[in-house]
Amino acid sequence: MTGMPGSRDTAAPASACARRAVRCGVFRFDPAHPLFADHFPGAPVVPGSCIVLAFADEAARWADGPAGPPRPIREARGFRFRRFVTPGDYAFRMERTDDGLRCSLHALAPAVGEEGCVAAPPAPLVTGVLAW
Repeated sequence: MTGMPGSRDTAAPASACARRAVRCGVFRFDPAHPLFADHFPGAPVVPGSCIVLAFADEAARWADGPAGPPRPIREARGFRFRRFVTPGDYAFRMERTDDGLRCSLHALAPAVGEEGCVAAPPAPLVTGVLAW
């Protein structure tokens, strides 16, 4: 994302698991981004809108490939922020369903499985759906 604090970490690009219904990778919310000086001074927190936008941007990148979502995203639905997300690196997981893409954000796991996907990621910090 240009100009936004969330982006894919180029050291760990997103990948599609073998069945191509899941996309995993790492989002980086750059602690040096000026947004965090104001949100909030001394205790920076990533705004929920930046997290949802990171998922939407990743969905658009996925759609550009042959295994991407079959329909355009129409809405963000049911996003729950279970904990504050501070600037840094986080694992993401997007799973294709009949209704859209089920999204979750996790603390980074120490080990990853097939093609970069975590078999049993840590409890999610954020969950929601990007709906068709």
